Amino acid sequence: MMNKNICCQLLRSGGIHPDKNLGQNFLCSQQVIEDIVDAVAAGPEDTVVEIGCGIGALTAELCPQAGELIGIELDKRVLPVLESRLQQYPNHRILNQDVLETDFSTFGQGIKVVGNLPYYITTEIMKRLFTYHSYIKDITVMMQTEVAAKVTARPGQSGYGLMSIMASFYGETEVVTDVDGSNFFPPAPVRSTVLHIRMLDKPAAITSDEENMFRFIKDALLLRRKTLMNSLAAAGYFGGDKSQIEAAIVRAGVEPSARAEKLSLQQLADLAEQFRK
Repeated sequence: MMNKNICCQLLRSGGIHPDKNLGQNFLCSQQVIEDIVDAVAAGPEDTVVEIGCGIGALTAELCPQAGELIGIELDKRVLPVLESRLQQYPNHRILNQDVLETDFSTFGQGIKVVGNLPYYITTEIMKRLFTYHSYIKDITVMMQTEVAAKVTARPGQSGYGLMSIMASFYGETEVVTDVDGSNFFPPAPVRSTVLHIRMLDKPAAITSDEENMFRFIKDALLLRRKTLMNSLAAAGYFGGDKSQIEAAIVRAGVEPSARAEKLSLQQLADLAEQFRK
């Protein structure tokens, strides 16, 4: 049963001081841990990959449920504490490496990913996970509430952007719970949100080139308050020739005066296809 006192004791036993450079705020609320474990819903047939095991608050709860638990932990200092807590579970292995350099395809198909993500690299981690979407069954992660709002945003909402588009392209997202900063040691300076993303069997929009589509969407959203035509002209499409840009937009069935932030995923995919041609 994890609480703040136990968390502090474990850290002291390993001589560990939370490292701000690693974004370390250790989860110490048993209720939040149980909410996350319930959302992961691991079974004996599942391989669970945990990002940032820390001192094992989540890991120790997931090991008894999963068929295999693979932990990715960058901080060598916590490894002795972590291994001591997990020694009764032969189905775990901990990899001391950077998640941004991890090849998730080596863990097999249908993996479940879970973690309390470091706030300063949340976006980079999510983009990497989406790169391996075909290997992942679902993702259950905690992140800063402000970032979670961007992941879950819909067309026309203020946070709608590349991250929300990637999330809706590859999966279906739901909010599990919101978490106050007092549930961490040391207390987190911001609120957090746990999201569960179920990966789709196939992407939610039709495109012949995903890389080109995301590159185009990033350009289209660069000047959010400008019309689509002006944004693409500023990005240099057709050398900034607005007549050619307008023609391509019309061919995609979109009004040239529309703003990219109000367009659906499929409309953006259709536009990207026209400009690729």
